[in-house]
Amino acid sequence: MDIFIEWLNKNSGVFNLLFSFLVAISTVFYAYLTSQLVRETKRLREVQTEPTLEIFFRSHDASISLLEFVIKNVGQGSAYDITFDLSSNLDEAGADELLNDLKKLNVITTGINLLCPNQEFDAYWTDLRQNCESKLKTPITVTSVCKSSSGAIYKHTHVLDLSELEGKAKLGSPSLYSIAQSLEKLQKDIERISSGWSKLKVDTYSEEDRQQQRIEREAMIAEHSSKNST
Repeated sequence: MDIFIEWLNKNSGVFNLLFSFLVAISTVFYAYLTSQLVRETKRLREVQTEPTLEIFFRSHDASISLLEFVIKNVGQGSAYDITFDLSSNLDEAGADELLNDLKKLNVITTGINLLCPNQEFDAYWTDLRQNCESKLKTPITVTSVCKSSSGAIYKHTHVLDLSELEGKAKLGSPSLYSIAQSLEKLQKDIERISSGWSKLKVDTYSEEDRQQQRIEREAMIAEHSSKNST
């Protein structure tokens, strides 16, 4: 035991150095983890105020050939001072028509001041029944630039490729659109009746009519029974 204690005393400097080395490594590792945690916390805070713009097209409920131009903020933060830039790498009638139709929208030329989270802007874009083949071959590139509430600038490039619609077909009418049409027709019918332009055709059925119908039915049964008995 005395020999072991004497050995420890002689090598105490080595043990102290080794312990200090382990403490230094632990401190560096802890500092690294802390920096990573701070970085992730900062990133999560940025995501909560970060806007994400998506620009796409969709068919109108009334007809698959009528396209709508849609701008939607799918991020968790509001988008401010949104501007747009349009371009196409094709020089055809369809490309010119698609670009001109978009440039007619005031938001494309002047921009949008604010789009809140999950808020969208949509507008009629084009009719595919005109220059259909040329339009389906024309990809349109839209570059959007916006700011977050913290002033950070975000730039995204969106490609609107109408060739995705080739071979697409739609059967029937959307339920909501059919319901809206039915309600509109019902409203017009009610207005015509209330204004006196149309009159309801009502068939009355009194208790005397029911008794007469019962007598006739009993007579037919009695006549049928007498024929069978003979």
